[in-house]
Amino acid sequence: MKLATALTLLASAQQPEKDCSHTHFTPFSVHKEICGSDGKTYINQPHLDYENCINDKHVTVVREGWCDVEEGKRVQEEHRKFMAEYAKQIKQALKEGRTPNYIADAPMPDLDNYPDV
Repeated sequence: MKLATALTLLASAQQPEKDCSHTHFTPFSVHKEICGSDGKTYINQPHLDYENCINDKHVTVVREGWCDVEEGKRVQEEHRKFMAEYAKQIKQALKEGRTPNYIADAPMPDLDNYPDV
């Protein structure tokens, strides 16, 4: 059994990685969630295309938005809270004359959208 597992791992390690660059997917791209026919939410069409490519699947778009609407609302609220706190920290640093600690790969909040922080 161990030999079969080792041979399987060796064979998979020797296979070239699948090129799915034609999908133009990047995890940092704009989120516009879509619900796939597999019941999973994808961050956007390129994400769905990428997953189809690397997994040899043919998932299609069922609708725009989250598959689980309540989960989508929860995630959006968490994102709103995160961005408000992030804006608060940036504003405080600027007020104190310090360089803000920016989060790599996080979108810069429009500070005008957070007047209360």
